[in-house]
Amino acid sequence: MNHKQENGEGKTPKILNANDINISQDGPKPKHCEPKPLDKQTKSEVVETAKEAHAKLEEITRANSMIRKLNNLQRHIRKVQDAIQILSERLIARGEIDFSKIILANSMTHDLSKFGGIEWEYLVKEDSQIDMDGDKLEMAIYQHVMTNDHHPERWGGIDHMPREAIAEMVCDLYARSQEAGTDLMKYIKEVFVKKHNMSFKGKGYKTMKFFMDILVDKPLKPLQPTI
Repeated sequence: MNHKQENGEGKTPKILNANDINISQDGPKPKHCEPKPLDKQTKSEVVETAKEAHAKLEEITRANSMIRKLNNLQRHIRKVQDAIQILSERLIARGEIDFSKIILANSMTHDLSKFGGIEWEYLVKEDSQIDMDGDKLEMAIYQHVMTNDHHPERWGGIDHMPREAIAEMVCDLYARSQEAGTDLMKYIKEVFVKKHNMSFKGKGYKTMKFFMDILVDKPLKPLQPTI
């Protein structure tokens, strides 16, 4: 026997299996996998089982609620971002490259505040068909419009808004009109202008109209008969 063999070197190592180390391949099953039948449980055990089932159901309900709210919020944000993408591409074609980069960058944080706090609780709905009201909803709206640049309230009126904020606001209104199936131009003229005490001759409205005309596609003309 050479020196390597004495030290165990040069030998082919043995491959161990479960039998070699005396461990069951299946392993012991935990007790919770084998619940005691209800007819064999004590009254206190039945009550405890019911509490556990109720807690699990509440956990699933909360998770499903969060998923629905996240989906609705993210769907709206994507629509706003898509609108800003369209607007920026058309502005780039007009030579406004730097401005387009600014509004694209701003779109990455659109409605970010809605992911937490009172805005998450009262502004993000599980179902877009459900109406929400109450004092806390008003508080959530106030916080949102006063802390997000794409709302006129944040600036004390549309005439004081930066141009990039008006562009994002137009895209936000555009997304909302798609979600509600309403006419954007009609809503702005009949509702939005009055709500914010805007003048059709004011600087803010003119800037807003400029972006709307670029963003909104022209309506299709009726086909003329060929005969």
